[in-house]
Amino acid sequence: MSEIEKRGRGRPKKETVEFVMPTSPTDIQKINDAIKEADGSFIRVASEKDLIKCIADKMHSELGMPKKLFNKMAKTYHKQNYDKEVAEHETFEEIYDKVVNRKSSNTFEDDEE
Repeated sequence: MSEIEKRGRGRPKKETVEFVMPTSPTDIQKINDAIKEADGSFIRVASEKDLIKCIADKMHSELGMPKKLFNKMAKTYHKQNYDKEVAEHETFEEIYDKVVNRKSSNTFEDDEE
């Protein structure tokens, strides 16, 4: 059996994590408290995501704005990365046109002499 077959589908085995369960009631309570705190955070995250969805729904129903467009605009505004978004879109558009539409030569500008 090859090494790849032993690992299964070519994926590396997951590393096992060793953890020694504390026996101290204080330490066990710390873990329990941390789990409850994380749970509260998960609930808040889910609530905020639901609120964002409601806002996008409202823009769609009141103004006909596509939800996908609203969400992209909101994320771009939040991350303050408009210039990066524009540059990535321009790069995509240029490469797509060269590969699929072949509007320009078959070589990329960087490859030209």
